[in-house]
Amino acid sequence: MGSLTKYVSNDRPDFTLNIEDDNKVCYAYLWKEYENIIPHVWLYNVAPTPIDP
Repeated sequence: MGSLTKYVSNDRPDFTLNIEDDNKVCYAYLWKEYENIIPHVWLYNVAPTPIDP
């Protein structure tokens, strides 16, 4: 089972950082309130890299 962690800044509560680990890969997503994802970034692999994408 994966995990999702949400961080909210006290200085800028309209921005949240979501860290998603699905037991295969882990990504970070930056969200702005009432908008979509701003940037996202791959953090690391949990499982071995697959041969076929």
